[in-house]
Formats: sequence, C-alpha cells, structure tokens
Amino acid sequence: PEKANMEKLAKKLNVSDRIKIHGFVDDNILNDLYKNANVFIHPTNWIEASSLVLFEAMANGKAVFVANRGMVSKIVKDGWNGVLFDINDEKGAAEKLDAMLENPKLCVAMGKNARKTVIKQLTFAIHYKKLKSIYQEAFMLHTKNKIRLHLKFDI
Repeated sequence: PEKANMEKLAKKLNVSDRIKIHGFVDDNILNDLYKNANVFIHPTNWIEASSLVLFEAMANGKAVFVANRGMVSKIVKDGWNGVLFDINDEKGAAEKLDAMLENPKLCVAMGKNARKTVIKQLTFAIHYKKLKSIYQEAFMLHTKNKIRLHLKFDI
C-alpha cells in the first residue's frame, strides 16, 4: 500500500535511479530478486519475535541491514551476518548502510555467514527439536513428575 509513497520519497531524495521498490512480489520471481540484490534491507518499526522475510533473505545468502528491534539481535550478529541499526537514528543508519554498500566483499562474506546462520539455527529440524523439548518439559512440569509422558511427533 505504501509503494507509491516510497517511490515519491525516493524521487525527492534523488535515489530513485539506485533503488527499486517492488511492493508485493510473486514467489515466482522472488529468488531472482534475492540473487540480484547486494543487500537485503529490513527497516521495520515493528517489534517482531521473528521475521520470515528476513530468514528468507539470509537463506538466500544475503547480508541483511535490519532495524535492531525485538528478537532480531538473537539471529543477526552485527558485522558478521548483517548490520543492525537503531530505527531512531537516521543519520547513523545511513552511515552504516553506506559503509556496507561501499564494501561489496564484506557484504558477500556477511551473506555467506547469514546462510550459515540459517542452516545452523533456523531449519525445520532444529525448530522441531526445540519445540518438542519445550512441550515435553511443559508436560513434565504439569504432571509434577508423577506421570512421565512420551510424546511422539510424526514429521
């Protein structure tokens, strides 16, 4: 819904020749967009526990430039697999983004580390194992160790 406003702002700031605002993107072209991107920028003002779009970009080997809100800092390690910025510090954010874009080799290295992060921390199997453990612990606490429940999850 904000695409037109963002395009007007880009034009006003004289950056419309350097950026492309896509708005909603069909899944059929999403991987091509990731492949051709230098950096994935996620300046959300929302406090999120997790962000699927962020994880997709990281899985596609992109360095991420992301607002340090919510649980993002548990996944994005500043300078290793992306760059965190303060959403309330526009000048500082701009300086950090400029520094990223001026160092393509660093972006490639951070992108590789971003992919490693996804593989080590965010796969379905890892999520399943953690979730199963949480449920087992909850059941054990609930029954106060009187009844040991065996949970079986089929994938």
